Amino acid sequence: MERYDLLLMIDLIEHIESHLTFLREVHRRAQHFILHIPLDLSVRNLLRAGALERGWDTWGHLHQFTAGLALKTMDEAAYEVMDKFYTSKRFDNPPAAPSVRLLQPWKKLLYRIAPDSAVQLMGGFSLMVLAK
Repeated sequence: MERYDLLLMIDLIEHIESHLTFLREVHRRAQHFILHIPLDLSVRNLLRAGALERGWDTWGHLHQFTAGLALKTMDEAAYEVMDKFYTSKRFDNPPAAPSVRLLQPWKKLLYRIAPDSAVQLMGGFSLMVLAK
């Protein structure tokens, strides 16, 4: 079995039916890992009718995560998180929907004040993780 220095799993584990089994198997294949995990579970998405179902139907997300659930999943699969941070394509690319554009300044302000709360409340973020 080949072993690598770094393995990238970018927007991957939410698509895998047995994601814990997969993470445990892959853990033997590299020394370090970079994961990018969409954080679909937010208060805003829970309040929007059908938002989580659209994630399944549109993007094939079989699993939805919060930052805490993503980190717990990695812990259960024996990964040691070395660093982590949030990403949001919405900060760089303005959203098309007018209702989302109206929320954007508030989302940015809340993120500057309390990043974890902004992620949990507003949604639209992913978690980038460096692990071993």
